[in-house]
Amino acid sequence: MSIDIKFRELWTYNITISPKERKESEKKMPIDYLSEKEYTHIHGELQIIINGRIVPRMGIDSPDDVCIGYWIEMLTNLVSVLKTEIQTYTVEGGDQGKPAYKFDKEGDNIYLSIVDSMLGGKGDPNWQRVQFSFTDFKAAFNRFKENILNEIGSKCPSMLEAWSNKFQTERSKNRRC
Repeated sequence: MSIDIKFRELWTYNITISPKERKESEKKMPIDYLSEKEYTHIHGELQIIINGRIVPRMGIDSPDDVCIGYWIEMLTNLVSVLKTEIQTYTVEGGDQGKPAYKFDKEGDNIYLSIVDSMLGGKGDPNWQRVQFSFTDFKAAFNRFKENILNEIGSKCPSMLEAWSNKFQTERSKNRRC
């Protein structure tokens, strides 16, 4: 497999309390706290591993602070778009200062380049046209989907349907964590 997608150490936070006002104990709550009213976001470490190399700079403040919902939406869109005639898809990093991730498809090959973002992030010259298989990507994405839904289902069954729906429809690209 030329690509794998993994997650680790998922957590949530109370969106009704501003980040500056959250106590240290409220900053990273176990996903058992997920609810429709207060704890709606999942963060954690997301690793996209291409030919043994971990895609860098995905976390907001640290490697374990990736907005999982945002990337679920972006990866779902990527699979959908690259199944069509469109051969290029760019994912903005999600926050100011983060780079963009540009995917070019040629046949069954996908090439990832980390490029300058519209939000001010700079590209990475060591991550230009890194090749992997679209077939492998679809398989890795399906494993990731199954694994994360199993994790949510075991920790917070009441939120499983809501998170399953994130994989089924294209969501607003303006949604942020």
